[in-house]
Amino acid sequence: RKKAVEKGKGLTLSGLFEPGIDSESKDVMTTWLSRARYDELLEAGETKIRLNRLSTKFTLKGEITYSLQVDKRETSVPALVVVDARGGRWVFQKVRGNPVLLEFSNRYYREYLKSVISNQPGSLRWIRELPPVK
Repeated sequence: RKKAVEKGKGLTLSGLFEPGIDSESKDVMTTWLSRARYDELLEAGETKIRLNRLSTKFTLKGEITYSLQVDKRETSVPALVVVDARGGRWVFQKVRGNPVLLEFSNRYYREYLKSVISNQPGSLRWIRELPPVK
């Protein structure tokens, strides 16, 4: 939904898409930050967010260059490093129109984006902006 993309206050890594269940959320995003949370994070250095239905705070810790493959070519993208109140580390692409989650880790678990393939016709239509390929 457009409202979630613009002003969503929640982020979920699980539960929004459950097999056999039709669910629609007006203010929860999966693997992306909403524009409002992204802007607040950059302007204030922190933002409150509902993470998997529990309230927490994201704090901006810095910026890095994140490496991944795009269409089988190594590339680097600017990224924001964020920590949550529970000790999780989050890395989001630093592009306001596409702040996709690149990596999440805590002391027990790590999830990361390794590669994106976009040069196949009809695939990944939902990705609006990819990092430039060098």
